[in-house]
Amino acid sequence: MKIAYVFISIGVIALVLLLIHLRYGSLWFGRQQDSTWEEHICKPGLTQEQFTKLYAEALKQRLGSAEVEISGLGELRVSIPGNEIKYECWLGNAWLECSQYPEKRVQVCNRYLDNFVRNLNKPDPPLSLKDAHLIVPVVKSTEYIDNLPVQADGTKPVAAEHLAADIWILYARQTQDSIKFLRQDELSTLNMTMSEIRAVAVSNLRQKLPELRIYGEESIHIISADSNIEAALLLIDKLWESEKIKVTGDVVAAIPCRGMLIVTGSEDHEGIEKVRAVVDKMYRNEPYGISTTLLVRKGGKWGRFEQNHSDH
Repeated sequence: MKIAYVFISIGVIALVLLLIHLRYGSLWFGRQQDSTWEEHICKPGLTQEQFTKLYAEALKQRLGSAEVEISGLGELRVSIPGNEIKYECWLGNAWLECSQYPEKRVQVCNRYLDNFVRNLNKPDPPLSLKDAHLIVPVVKSTEYIDNLPVQADGTKPVAAEHLAADIWILYARQTQDSIKFLRQDELSTLNMTMSEIRAVAVSNLRQKLPELRIYGEESIHIISADSNIEAALLLIDKLWESEKIKVTGDVVAAIPCRGMLIVTGSEDHEGIEKVRAVVDKMYRNEPYGISTTLLVRKGGKWGRFEQNHSDH
């Protein structure tokens, strides 16, 4: 009976170890069996979610004691010990390039990682008027701002200006290698009002924009600049005051993600329903999600679109 008991005990232990191995991989059977992020990132069928996790692992290896948090699909937030500033790392360009050249994924990632770490270790000089041409607007949602960490003084680490509904304007310093959000105290050094800063940022945005393209069907229009900043086109008044976009009623726009701007008319009920369906799908499935809110433009300003369901 003792021998049988020993065999049964060993059998149970072996089964438990097998289950642990299946659940946790090589954590219990030697770290030497682990694959590196370089090996995983080269595998076929790589999804953007997997790419984000592997990139976060690679960045963590580079930064050591820093905390690297996945804040969204294709978005990382980096915290450096002893530094209250939280740094955003956007992976959109890296993911796009890796998708186009899968055989060069490791080289592409290393190049972007090097640039990020180099800029992280190189403090930005104080913002001055001569840097005003570098300021650009970035459109984000209330949810994004709420999820930002609070600094020791109780403020958020970004300068934000409310546009309409749950849509906000953030301001960033954009260079050839990086884009970094600006804090309110940094903008204060310019001795400019927020409206003046917004005008400068929008002017800079217009200069960076390639030619706009408007396409779609009769009910809805999609505005493309092929630059992943279509959401910020909400801020260019001349676009909405022109006759390039013809709709029934007032202009209704949605920005489900950073590279998508969809437009229809307030009196086009079929168009409104189509836009809602497209926006819900894009917001759930595309990177850099912003909002499912529909905005309406009246009197030169944006506001939340409230549809009168009795009109159906």
